[in-house]
Amino acid sequence: MHGRPCILVEIAVLALGCHPSVAGRSTVIPFHPIGAIASEGLEAVFDAEHVVGSRVEMSLDSGGSWSGTLLGRPAGIEVGPDRIDGTGCHLEVRHRGDLLRLDGVVAGRNVHVTVSRSGLYGYSDGGACAFDYMPLGGGTYRGVYACPPSGMQLSSLRGEVRMSGAAAAQDPPIPQFALALVSVLPPY
Repeated sequence: MHGRPCILVEIAVLALGCHPSVAGRSTVIPFHPIGAIASEGLEAVFDAEHVVGSRVEMSLDSGGSWSGTLLGRPAGIEVGPDRIDGTGCHLEVRHRGDLLRLDGVVAGRNVHVTVSRSGLYGYSDGGACAFDYMPLGGGTYRGVYACPPSGMQLSSLRGEVRMSGAAAAQDPPIPQFALALVSVLPPY
């Protein structure tokens, strides 16, 4: 997985027009990922000022706000001690010991996620999509998720979430961890 975040970052840099070959500049935006989260072919990496991935592209601006896109929608957020709030994202963040809980609305989806040593579990879209992953160690969680399309019968699928670097720490950086996590969780 160490090579994939670098490729993802290079693609993001090219897409943003920041690569010298695209923008005619002699430098690129410095981006040195400190954490990564991946699940079911989706991935998000982050540093102190950026979250870049399959379904997220957010950056910290000079005023202390985060802006970009999250789950395909424009987002602009402010971060408080127990909240991430703004256009496209309203999350309450509760952190006690090894337990981190995210509750709110992201890109029009209700999101309820709990991460702890005992597992990664939650639901979105009013319970229409649920997931329950057990820890395997080393930042890897494996379990089941179920997100039936409208009118279809519920069936569960096996899934895995992999966290590395600062994403696997007991006290991950917020909002980077939260933005990366909600961008890779079901529905896919």
